[in-house]
Amino acid sequence: MGFPSLRIAVITKCYQEQTMLPVWIKHYSRLVGEENLFILDHGSSPPVQVQNNIYVERISRQEYLDESETVRIISEWQQKLLQTYDWVIFVDTDEFILPRPSRWNSLGEYLSQCSAQICRCVGVEVIDPMIKPPVDWSKSILRQRSNGVITSWSCKPSVSSVPTIWDPGFHRCQNSHSFEHDLWLFHLKYADQNHLLEHSEAMRRVPRHPEDIENGLGISHLLSDDDILKRLNQYRRRIKEGSLDDYLATQPDPNEADSACLAIPEEFLDCL
Repeated sequence: MGFPSLRIAVITKCYQEQTMLPVWIKHYSRLVGEENLFILDHGSSPPVQVQNNIYVERISRQEYLDESETVRIISEWQQKLLQTYDWVIFVDTDEFILPRPSRWNSLGEYLSQCSAQICRCVGVEVIDPMIKPPVDWSKSILRQRSNGVITSWSCKPSVSSVPTIWDPGFHRCQNSHSFEHDLWLFHLKYADQNHLLEHSEAMRRVPRHPEDIENGLGISHLLSDDDILKRLNQYRRRIKEGSLDDYLATQPDPNEADSACLAIPEEFLDCL
Protein backbone atom coordinates (compact mmCIF):
# COMPACT_ATOMS: atom_id res chain seq x y z
CA MET A 1 0.00 0.00 0.00
CA GLY A 2 1.33 3.44 -0.92
CA PHE A 3 1.33 6.37 1.46
CA PRO A 4 0.96 10.03 0.52
CA SER A 5 4.13 12.10 0.71
CA LEU A 6 3.81 14.47 3.64
CA ARG A 7 5.77 17.62 4.35
CA ILE A 8 6.90 17.60 7.99
CA ALA A 9 8.76 20.45 9.69
CA VAL A 10 10.53 20.32 13.05
CA ILE A 11 11.28 23.45 15.05
CA THR A 12 13.17 24.08 18.27
CA LYS A 13 14.27 27.07 20.33
CA CYS A 14 17.68 26.77 21.92
CA TYR A 15 20.19 28.55 24.11
CA GLN A 16 23.74 27.34 24.75
CA GLU A 17 22.98 23.78 23.60
CA GLN A 18 26.44 22.81 22.37
CA THR A 19 26.02 19.19 23.49
CA MET A 20 22.40 18.44 22.67
CA LEU A 21 21.82 20.45 19.48
CA PRO A 22 24.12 18.27 17.30
CA VAL A 23 22.24 15.19 18.55
CA TRP A 24 18.92 16.93 17.75
CA ILE A 25 20.08 17.84 14.24
CA LYS A 26 21.32 14.31 13.52
CA HIS A 27 18.10 12.70 14.74
CA TYR A 28 15.59 14.97 13.04
CA SER A 29 17.61 15.18 9.80
CA ARG A 30 17.20 11.43 9.60
CA LEU A 31 13.51 11.68 10.51
CA VAL A 32 12.33 14.49 8.19
CA GLY A 33 15.37 15.79 6.25
CA GLU A 34 17.67 18.61 7.32
CA GLU A 35 16.01 21.05 4.90
CA ASN A 36 12.88 20.81 7.07
CA LEU A 37 14.58 21.79 10.33
CA PHE A 38 14.13 25.23 11.89
CA ILE A 39 16.25 26.45 14.81
CA LEU A 40 15.47 29.60 16.78
CA ASP A 41 18.72 30.58 18.47
CA HIS A 42 17.80 32.54 21.58
CA GLY A 43 21.06 34.46 21.93
CA SER A 44 23.59 31.63 22.17
CA SER A 45 27.24 32.67 22.42
CA PRO A 46 28.80 31.78 20.08
CA PRO A 47 25.79 31.84 17.75
CA VAL A 48 24.47 28.55 16.37
CA GLN A 49 26.18 27.61 13.11
CA VAL A 50 24.92 24.61 11.14
CA GLN A 51 24.74 23.17 7.63
CA ASN A 52 23.40 25.45 4.91
CA ASN A 53 20.17 23.44 4.47
CA ILE A 54 19.04 24.06 8.06
CA TYR A 55 17.25 27.32 8.77
CA VAL A 56 18.53 29.28 11.77
CA GLU A 57 17.06 32.53 13.03
CA ARG A 58 18.65 34.42 15.87
CA ILE A 59 16.29 35.82 18.50
CA SER A 60 17.64 38.59 20.69
CA ARG A 61 17.47 38.03 24.42
CA GLN A 62 15.22 40.26 26.49
CA GLU A 63 15.62 41.31 30.12
CA TYR A 64 13.70 38.23 31.26
CA LEU A 65 12.79 34.86 29.78
CA ASP A 66 9.01 35.04 29.50
CA GLU A 67 7.15 31.70 29.11
CA SER A 68 4.07 33.37 27.58
CA GLU A 69 6.24 35.21 25.06
CA THR A 70 7.89 31.92 24.13
CA VAL A 71 4.46 30.39 23.44
CA ARG A 72 3.59 33.40 21.27
CA ILE A 73 6.79 33.08 19.24
CA ILE A 74 6.44 29.33 18.68
CA SER A 75 2.72 29.64 17.85
CA GLU A 76 3.47 32.25 15.20
CA TRP A 77 6.15 30.03 13.70
CA GLN A 78 3.88 27.01 13.75
CA GLN A 79 1.10 28.88 11.96
CA LYS A 80 3.54 30.17 9.36
CA LEU A 81 5.00 26.72 8.70
CA LEU A 82 1.56 25.11 8.46
CA GLN A 83 0.94 27.22 5.38
CA THR A 84 3.44 25.04 3.49
CA TYR A 85 3.78 21.91 5.67
CA ASP A 86 1.26 19.18 6.47
CA TRP A 87 2.59 18.65 9.99
CA VAL A 88 4.74 20.74 12.34
CA ILE A 89 6.61 19.33 15.33
CA PHE A 90 7.83 21.57 18.12
CA VAL A 91 10.26 20.04 20.63
CA ASP A 92 13.01 21.17 22.96
CA THR A 93 16.54 20.27 21.92
CA ASP A 94 16.61 17.37 24.40
CA GLU A 95 13.35 15.81 23.16
CA PHE A 96 13.39 13.12 20.48
CA ILE A 97 10.27 11.75 18.80
CA LEU A 98 10.04 8.30 17.23
CA PRO A 99 7.17 6.28 15.75
CA ARG A 100 7.07 2.66 16.91
CA PRO A 101 9.65 0.94 14.63
CA SER A 102 7.96 -2.47 14.60
CA ARG A 103 4.83 -0.96 13.05
CA TRP A 104 5.97 2.04 11.04
CA ASN A 105 8.80 2.45 8.55
CA SER A 106 8.90 6.22 8.88
CA LEU A 107 7.30 9.16 10.63
CA GLY A 108 5.65 10.12 7.35
CA GLU A 109 4.03 6.70 7.07
CA TYR A 110 2.74 6.96 10.61
CA LEU A 111 1.29 10.45 10.20
CA SER A 112 -0.30 9.59 6.86
CA GLN A 113 -2.42 7.00 8.72
CA CYS A 114 -3.10 9.19 11.76
CA SER A 115 -6.70 10.39 12.15
CA ALA A 116 -5.86 12.96 14.85
CA GLN A 117 -4.96 16.56 14.09
CA ILE A 118 -2.81 16.93 17.21
CA CYS A 119 -0.80 14.01 18.59
CA ARG A 120 0.13 13.75 22.23
CA CYS A 121 3.21 11.58 22.57
CA VAL A 122 4.12 8.85 25.01
CA GLY A 123 6.64 10.88 27.01
CA VAL A 124 9.62 9.07 28.53
CA GLU A 125 12.19 10.50 30.93
CA VAL A 126 15.35 8.58 30.05
CA ILE A 127 17.25 7.92 33.28
CA ASP A 128 20.94 7.78 34.14
CA PRO A 129 21.16 4.73 36.47
CA MET A 130 24.48 5.99 37.98
CA ILE A 131 26.12 2.57 37.53
CA LYS A 132 27.14 3.18 33.91
CA PRO A 133 29.76 5.49 32.30
CA PRO A 134 28.80 8.97 31.07
CA VAL A 135 26.89 9.02 27.79
CA ASP A 136 28.90 9.07 24.58
CA TRP A 137 26.62 11.36 22.58
CA SER A 138 28.15 10.22 19.27
CA LYS A 139 26.84 6.67 19.80
CA SER A 140 23.42 5.08 20.28
CA ILE A 141 22.08 6.83 23.38
CA LEU A 142 19.28 4.44 24.27
CA ARG A 143 21.69 1.50 24.15
CA GLN A 144 23.61 3.31 26.89
CA ARG A 145 20.48 4.39 28.80
CA SER A 146 17.80 1.75 28.38
CA ASN A 147 15.48 2.58 31.30
CA GLY A 148 12.93 5.33 31.59
CA VAL A 149 9.80 6.66 33.25
CA ILE A 150 6.59 7.60 31.45
CA THR A 151 5.43 10.88 33.01
CA SER A 152 2.45 13.09 32.31
CA TRP A 153 4.82 16.06 32.14
CA SER A 154 6.62 14.56 29.13
CA CYS A 155 3.47 13.36 27.33
CA LYS A 156 3.45 16.50 25.22
CA PRO A 157 1.12 17.51 22.35
CA SER A 158 4.15 18.13 20.16
CA VAL A 159 2.98 16.98 16.72
CA SER A 160 0.27 18.96 14.96
CA SER A 161 -1.41 19.54 11.61
CA VAL A 162 -3.43 22.53 12.90
CA PRO A 163 -2.58 25.64 14.94
CA THR A 164 -2.12 24.63 18.57
CA ILE A 165 -3.17 26.62 21.62
CA TRP A 166 -0.44 25.62 24.06
CA ASP A 167 -0.29 26.29 27.76
CA PRO A 168 3.02 27.85 28.90
CA GLY A 169 5.69 25.16 28.95
CA PHE A 170 4.07 23.24 26.04
CA HIS A 171 3.12 20.29 28.26
CA ARG A 172 -0.61 20.75 27.58
CA CYS A 173 -2.80 22.33 24.94
CA GLN A 174 -6.38 23.54 24.83
CA ASN A 175 -7.17 21.81 21.51
CA SER A 176 -8.71 18.40 21.12
CA HIS A 177 -5.90 15.86 20.74
CA SER A 178 -5.16 12.14 20.76
CA PHE A 179 -2.78 10.23 23.04
CA GLU A 180 -0.87 8.17 20.48
CA HIS A 181 0.64 4.94 21.82
CA ASP A 182 2.77 4.50 18.69
CA LEU A 183 4.40 7.92 18.90
CA TRP A 184 7.05 8.21 21.60
CA LEU A 185 8.99 11.21 22.90
CA PHE A 186 12.28 10.50 24.66
CA HIS A 187 13.41 13.30 26.97
CA LEU A 188 17.15 13.20 27.66
CA LYS A 189 17.35 15.77 30.46
CA TYR A 190 18.07 13.07 33.06
CA ALA A 191 20.01 10.72 30.78
CA ASP A 192 23.44 11.84 31.94
CA GLN A 193 24.10 13.27 35.41
CA ASN A 194 27.15 15.30 34.37
CA HIS A 195 25.34 16.98 31.49
CA LEU A 196 22.25 17.51 33.65
CA LEU A 197 24.21 19.49 36.25
CA GLU A 198 26.18 21.49 33.66
CA HIS A 199 23.04 22.43 31.75
CA SER A 200 21.11 23.25 34.91
CA GLU A 201 23.85 25.62 36.06
CA ALA A 202 23.59 27.50 32.74
CA MET A 203 19.78 27.66 32.96
CA ARG A 204 19.87 29.07 36.51
CA ARG A 205 21.78 32.07 35.16
CA VAL A 206 18.90 32.99 32.82
CA PRO A 207 16.69 35.67 34.45
CA ARG A 208 13.02 34.64 34.59
CA HIS A 209 10.04 36.95 34.39
CA PRO A 210 8.86 37.69 37.95
CA GLU A 211 5.26 36.77 37.05
CA ASP A 212 6.44 33.39 35.74
CA ILE A 213 8.21 32.67 39.01
CA GLU A 214 5.15 33.79 40.98
CA ASN A 215 2.96 31.46 38.90
CA GLY A 216 5.38 28.52 39.10
CA LEU A 217 6.30 28.62 35.39
CA GLY A 218 9.76 27.38 34.46
CA ILE A 219 10.80 26.92 38.07
CA SER A 220 12.25 23.47 37.32
CA HIS A 221 15.09 25.37 35.61
CA LEU A 222 15.86 27.21 38.87
CA LEU A 223 16.35 24.14 41.09
CA SER A 224 19.60 23.78 43.00
CA ASP A 225 21.96 20.92 42.21
CA ASP A 226 20.86 19.19 45.40
CA ASP A 227 17.18 19.37 44.39
CA ILE A 228 17.95 18.19 40.86
CA LEU A 229 19.88 15.19 42.15
CA LYS A 230 17.11 14.44 44.61
CA ARG A 231 14.66 14.23 41.72
CA LEU A 232 17.02 12.06 39.66
CA ASN A 233 17.58 9.73 42.61
CA GLN A 234 13.83 9.42 43.09
CA TYR A 235 13.63 8.09 39.53
CA ARG A 236 16.57 5.75 40.17
CA ARG A 237 14.93 4.23 43.23
CA ARG A 238 11.91 3.30 41.10
CA ILE A 239 13.80 0.96 38.76
CA LYS A 240 11.87 -2.30 38.46
CA GLU A 241 11.63 -5.33 36.21
CA GLY A 242 9.38 -5.05 33.17
CA SER A 243 8.89 -2.84 30.14
CA LEU A 244 7.31 0.54 29.58
CA ASP A 245 5.02 -1.27 27.14
CA ASP A 246 3.66 -3.21 30.12
CA TYR A 247 2.73 0.07 31.77
CA LEU A 248 1.26 1.46 28.55
CA ALA A 249 -0.94 -1.63 28.26
CA THR A 250 -2.75 -0.50 31.43
CA GLN A 251 -4.17 2.41 29.37
CA PRO A 252 -2.91 5.21 31.63
CA ASP A 253 -4.52 8.63 31.50
CA PRO A 254 -1.78 10.84 29.98
CA ASN A 255 -2.68 13.59 32.46
CA GLU A 256 -1.89 11.22 35.33
CA ALA A 257 0.83 9.01 33.81
CA ASP A 258 3.61 8.11 36.25
CA SER A 259 5.25 4.74 35.70
CA ALA A 260 8.02 2.96 37.53
CA CYS A 261 11.46 3.18 35.93
CA LEU A 262 11.19 0.34 33.43
CA ALA A 263 12.96 -0.97 30.37
CA ILE A 264 12.51 1.03 27.18
CA PRO A 265 11.16 -1.37 24.53
CA GLU A 266 13.99 -3.07 22.66
CA GLU A 267 12.66 -1.94 19.28
CA PHE A 268 13.58 1.68 20.05
CA LEU A 269 17.12 1.18 21.32
CA ASP A 270 18.95 1.52 18.02
CA CYS A 271 16.81 4.43 16.80
CA LEU A 272 18.32 7.14 19.01
